[in-house]
Parts: sequence; C-alpha cells; structure tokens
Amino acid sequence: MIYDDGALIEDSGFIIKYLKEKFKIDLDHELTAEQKAIGKAFQWLCEKTILDIIVYYRWCDEKTWPHFREIIFKGAPLPVKWVIGNRMAKSLKETLYKHGIGRMSD
Repeated sequence: MIYDDGALIEDSGFIIKYLKEKFKIDLDHELTAEQKAIGKAFQWLCEKTILDIIVYYRWCDEKTWPHFREIIFKGAPLPVKWVIGNRMAKSLKETLYKHGIGRMSD
C-alpha cells in the first residue's frame, strides 16, 4: 500500500502501474518474455503467500484476533462482534487449513 499525492493505492499490481505511469519508467523493458513471465509468477506467489499469512494473524491468531476484532467491528453491538466475528474467524481458519498454511505452527 502506498499513499502518494492524495491517492491511496493498495494492490501491488496497481502500485506498479501507477509508479510506471507517474515516473514514465519501465524497469522491465530489457527483460525477455520468459523473464517477465517468471517475474510475474514470483510476484503472484509472494502476494498470495503474504496474504494468507496476514489473514491468519489477523483472524486466527489468539494473540492478535481480539484486537483485530475490535478494529473491524468498532461500533458494532457485542453480539455482532462476538457471534458474527467469531463465525467469520472460524470460517477463515478452516479455509486456511485447507490451503495448507493453517496447518503450520507459528
């Protein structure tokens, strides 16, 4: 995520596009098609892995989940925070387990 000239850009693909257009640069111009494909695959792999880790620590980790729940459900009635929030956390935990990363230790 970057914040530049009043613009908040959150996705790495959009960030790269934004910076290329703003600064009129293309760091990939000397790369072959194969090298660009490898770079794109590696970028996707990193993003996917990092996303799952962020989701795990926000929604599933017993130390961080209570704090994150308060942020996400700020102003919501307690039943929503506890019932809906915990159901969502449980669902995400099950999904991450199926992905594999939820099976790993901290």
